Amino acid sequence: MKSLRFFGYLALIISSCSYASQYDEMTRKNISQIAAGLPSKLDRYTTLTGIFLQPNKVIVHSYTYDVDLEFSDESTATNTSISQLKSNGIEKYGSYLGLINAWGEEKRRFATNSICTNPDIIGLMGQGYSISHIYYDTHGAFMHSYEVSIKSC
Repeated sequence: MKSLRFFGYLALIISSCSYASQYDEMTRKNISQIAAGLPSKLDRYTTLTGIFLQPNKVIVHSYTYDVDLEFSDESTATNTSISQLKSNGIEKYGSYLGLINAWGEEKRRFATNSICTNPDIIGLMGQGYSISHIYYDTHGAFMHSYEVSIKSC
């Protein structure tokens, strides 16, 4: 009787590994399809420039964010000079880096909420994947990064 349970358990493990392997292959194919269509403009300021899968099941999304355009739009909308907008942000957050970090944290909160309420992505993370986002400005300077895993939800 014990040997039957053992073989039943072994069959379950093997089928789980097979399913996981198929799931991983499907994920790699989906990422390749998305990558083939890049760059892709997501909104007025954000362009998805890269997506790849790291060996540790981290799906990395790389973006370019047009900070200059956002400052320009905000300047027009508020009838405030760009330099004044930057000064206000520096005053509020202590430095330009502090301003960019606050922007990045707002992006992280929004993305985490979106990811954690999407059943398909929750299923993906249930298979051990996590989602990483890395932002650069249009000049190539690093802005912010964060990673969302099942623990984040």
